[in-house]
Amino acid sequence: MIGSGACLLCHGDPETRITRETMSMIRKLYPNDLAAGYAMNDFSVNR
Repeated sequence: MIGSGACLLCHGDPETRITRETMSMIRKLYPNDLAAGYAMNDFSVNR
């Protein structure tokens, strides 16, 4: 569960919560990453 605003810095909305610099690093390190786009209190095992 996303229970902290700090989680959203990497796992939040790429358009509004994740900085361009962070999103660039995520794409570089994890090119197949699907763990973004969450909101506070979201919970998903298989999204």
